[in-house]
Amino acid sequence: MLFFAQKSTDLPKVEVGVCTLANQADANRHVRRRQAGQGIPYSQARCYGRPMAAVQLRRYQISPGQMDAFLEWWPSILPVRKQYGFDVLFAFVDESANQFIWAVRHDGDFAAAEKVYLDSPERAAAFDGVPRRVEETFIAMVNVVHEGWPST
Repeated sequence: MLFFAQKSTDLPKVEVGVCTLANQADANRHVRRRQAGQGIPYSQARCYGRPMAAVQLRRYQISPGQMDAFLEWWPSILPVRKQYGFDVLFAFVDESANQFIWAVRHDGDFAAAEKVYLDSPERAAAFDGVPRRVEETFIAMVNVVHEGWPST
């Protein structure tokens, strides 16, 4: 998979695309088209006819003393997320701030899929009887500008 980012002079943010391209020449051609103003907005971008994946970054402020219990429970929600088309990209704990940070992606209409997921009986069952351990939630849709983990 090739990841690329390029600045657009007529937009205040960095435009980002994620698409499987055949080779570097295809990537360069795509970037030149975007620079020439011949591209389409990222929100309308397609990769071989499919929308590019949307990524949501989620950051939770965990209640004092509740991180271990939260981490024990959290994996139980992953199969439900997967069932509704979501993939978890990563999950981290920031011990210094007592925060849990994770990212989830969806290849289709993220907002529509999330609404179906949030209203699902499977999600309700995963949360049933679980005490509130998150004091504050920060959620944002983000653009991927680089992806890659060192091989182990």
